[in-house]
Amino acid sequence: MLSQHSAKHCVIGSYNINSLGNKFSEVMEWIQAFDILTIQETKLDKSFPDSQFAIDGYNMFRRDRKKGGGGIMVYIRNSIPSHRIRVKSNEVEAILLDIQLGQQYMSLLCAYKPPAVTNNTFTNEMYALLDSAIANRSNVMCLGDLNCDTLHSLDGGKEGRTWLDICDIYDMVNLIII
Repeated sequence: MLSQHSAKHCVIGSYNINSLGNKFSEVMEWIQAFDILTIQETKLDKSFPDSQFAIDGYNMFRRDRKKGGGGIMVYIRNSIPSHRIRVKSNEVEAILLDIQLGQQYMSLLCAYKPPAVTNNTFTNEMYALLDSAIANRSNVMCLGDLNCDTLHSLDGGKEGRTWLDICDIYDMVNLIII
């Protein structure tokens, strides 16, 4: 089945929500503006059932860390074919999805790097995650909160420089809209 969405008309967003439980009503108000929405720092654990955060018309994918910290979630409109690809990462929280937008297939990687994760660990885990994404599809989109200041990467921002180097190695373009 082909998706009714095309890559030209798909609205994708990413948001660090800093506790989904406290702000889910806000997400419900504006989710209809997005075809795909990634959320970081959900701060949920397995004590919160999926049904508590289900939204009609959307598939939901989540990876919890622990209540009070981290966690990521992805909402994708039901009309966009998607399925989860299992990946292993210990420190960087990640969800890898295979999606189809019109005739275009791609890997969608949602990631969250907690601030305490070292650059070396971040680099190694992102290499593994991006290798998995590329092994799935040649087109890769990475969204999330990587705690990397790429706008000031030359002003001593090691994390930003690290991410830009990873983008360079994987021939990716970093887009930031603030």
